[in-house]
Amino acid sequence: MTSAIPSQEIVDRLCESSSCAAVWETVVATPGVGVALIRCDGQFVYCSPEFKKLFLGDSDAVVEGRSILDLFPEEWARERLEILKRLESGEPSVLVREIWRGRQLLTRAGLLPWKEDGTGLVCVVTRPTSATELSSLGDDVFRSSYVELGELDVLTPRELAVLALVGQGLSLKQIAERLHRSFKTIDNHRASIGRKLRASDRVELSRLALRAGLTPDDASLKRVTYFKN
Repeated sequence: MTSAIPSQEIVDRLCESSSCAAVWETVVATPGVGVALIRCDGQFVYCSPEFKKLFLGDSDAVVEGRSILDLFPEEWARERLEILKRLESGEPSVLVREIWRGRQLLTRAGLLPWKEDGTGLVCVVTRPTSATELSSLGDDVFRSSYVELGELDVLTPRELAVLALVGQGLSLKQIAERLHRSFKTIDNHRASIGRKLRASDRVELSRLALRAGLTPDDASLKRVTYFKN
C-alpha cells in the first residue's frame, strides 16, 4: 500500500494562495461539515475530525493511509470506488445522497487538478441534509443503493416507511391512505416504532424521523451494517 501523503503537505498544495488557504480552513473548521481527500484507488490521505465523526463516529480515528474497503462494508465501499472511477475518467463532480448511521448525508466529490503517483485525488465534502433540501435538488443527485441505518436498523421495512412519512409531517390517517393500510395498522406500527426506538411521544418520534431524513423508498434499499474498525 502506498504511504499516506502527510496532511500538512496536502494543505500546503491546496493553499497556494492566501484566499485558497482561508477557504480551506473555513470549510474544515465548520461544525457538521466533513472534509476528506481520497485517492481514486480508494485510499484516504486526509480526513477532517468532522468527517471521521460523521462516518466513523470517532473524530480521533486513524484513517489516513487506509482503504475504503478496509473501513466500510464491501458493497457500500465498492459503490464509492465506482464514483471515484467516474471522477478520474473526467466527470467534473458528483453529488451523492445517502443514509449513513441513521442520518441523511449529502456529499459533493470533485477531482483535484493534480495526481499522486499517477493516481487522481478527489476532494470530498459531506454534511447532514434535510428531506426538504434534497427535494429541491431535483435529479442531479446520485442516490446510494445502500442504507446504514444505525439505531434505526431495528425497524422493519414497513416501520421504516411509516417513520419516513411521520418525518414528512403526515398524520397517521394520511399515512394509512398513502400506504393503503388501515388506520389501526398504521397506529400499531407507530407504537412498535416508539417501543423499539424508545420514543415516548409523537414529537420525539418526529424529531428522530426528521434527523434521519428518510424517504419511503429507503425502506426498500439494501441494508449494510458498519462495525467500528
